[in-house]
Amino acid sequence: MGDPLPPNIQEFNVIVGGIFALLYDTHPMPKDLDAKEIASTLGVSASANLPSGRPFNEVFDYTARWLLDQRYIQAYGSNARERAVLTDKAFTAMNVVPPTLGRSRGSELVDATKEAKSVSGWAKLVELVGTLIGSVIKTMMD
Repeated sequence: MGDPLPPNIQEFNVIVGGIFALLYDTHPMPKDLDAKEIASTLGVSASANLPSGRPFNEVFDYTARWLLDQRYIQAYGSNARERAVLTDKAFTAMNVVPPTLGRSRGSELVDATKEAKSVSGWAKLVELVGTLIGSVIKTMMD
C-alpha cells in the first residue's frame, strides 16, 4: 500500500465528508454550513489547529469555497456556506450503491460522520470522500 495521504488532504477529505453528510441528511432543503457544527461532528474545536498546523476555521472556509467552485454544492446566499445544497453531481455520486456495500455512498458517509470523533472514523471519512470524488471525476470523463 502507498504512503498515507498528507495531513492537509486528510483534513480536506474529512471536512468534505462532514459537509456532504450534513447536506445529504437535509437534502433538498438548504442548510447553512456552520464551522462549529461540522467541527463538533468531527470531534475537534472550530478554533483548533489541525495536524497540518492550519486552523480548522480556515481550512473549513477554503474547503466550502472549493466545493462551490467545483460545483459539488450550490449556495443560495451571499457566500459558500449560506443556504447550501448538494448539486446534482454530488447527489448522484452519493446515491451510487456499490454492489459490495448494498447501501448508498451517502448513507455510508452519514454513518461515518457519526464515528468521526476517533482516528479510525477520520480514516473512514478520508477513504469515502476519496472514492466519492474519484467516482464523480470518472463519470465526467466517460
